[in-house]
Amino acid sequence: MRVVNSQIELTPEEDATLEEAHRIVAERAEKENGEYNDEMLEWWLLGFLNAGHSTEEMLELARTAPFQPSRKRKNRGYA
Repeated sequence: MRVVNSQIELTPEEDATLEEAHRIVAERAEKENGEYNDEMLEWWLLGFLNAGHSTEEMLELARTAPFQPSRKRKNRGYA
């Protein structure tokens, strides 16, 4: 991964791995009733690559990272 003129350029391997990671997370979300935002997932995965992690580590992250619990606010009577 490299950034050229403010554009992210991925190698063919990185691009294929990114697509695979998206697929893995989507399947896991369906099975585990997990919620995620596709755009935020993309930035999270690209940030992981940009930090120097390998594509294998990115796939492992997609397979194992927990989904964030829902942040729905509970009404406790506060204004």
